[in-house]
Amino acid sequence: TPSEGMSVLELEAPGDGGLPFRLAAERAFNGEWAEIGREASGKFFTLSFAPLFSPQGRITGISLALCDKTGEKSAERAARAGEEKFRRLFSLVSDPCVILTGDEGRILDCNRAFRERTGIGEGRAEGRTLEELGLISPEDLKMIRGLTAGGKAGSAELGRTLTLPSGETLTVVIT
Repeated sequence: TPSEGMSVLELEAPGDGGLPFRLAAERAFNGEWAEIGREASGKFFTLSFAPLFSPQGRITGISLALCDKTGEKSAERAARAGEEKFRRLFSLVSDPCVILTGDEGRILDCNRAFRERTGIGEGRAEGRTLEELGLISPEDLKMIRGLTAGGKAGSAELGRTLTLPSGETLTVVIT
């Protein structure tokens, strides 16, 4: 139980278990904001540490704020589980699939079928554009950018042809 005059560093248990608390408190005493999280009994809490300044700008203490973020943590876990499920299903689709960013058309992910069909090895496509990989013409890339910039992505389907390094053409649908 905290008491008046007690050091904030005495609030946390000694040993390695109290290390995050002590480091966050030290950051606050050095003028920086810090936050730690702890999960216990099915709940998730964060403890925020903020320095308190005197009118002269000296650090006179720290403020601690305890927040129950159990709902946020549950939502994050559900989103992560949904993303993992999507990635598993995406990797199993037999049709070549690629996920592009809407702004520059950079590849975020592609499935095994896409890599096998295009001959592009694992990890070589991510972060690059279809144009950089030699799979699409600059004109088609401009059209794709125009489609996504106009806010029509997902509401329209557009058929295009990619030319594989082997010279084979592959018809794709952009949605």
